[in-house]
Amino acid sequence: MLKPLGERVLIQQDEERKIGSIVLPQNVLENKIVISGVVKEVGDTKTLKKGYRVYYRKFVAHELEKDDKKYSIIKEEDILAYER
Repeated sequence: MLKPLGERVLIQQDEERKIGSIVLPQNVLENKIVISGVVKEVGDTKTLKKGYRVYYRKFVAHELEKDDKKYSIIKEEDILAYER
């Protein structure tokens, strides 16, 4: 697994394709401004831990794909909210 440096976290992005029973088209998914995901690895963070669900703006994340899964690397200070 990738290990983020500094005060950054590695987040596996949620693959939400539905809201209730409504299937979202791909262009809606690509235009999302706030993304959610689960923290998979942490650097030198003060608050976040592995397994936390986080919400962040798409435009501050560095996105990458590994093993057909989408990940984001983001600074802890750019996280909008989290759930334990």
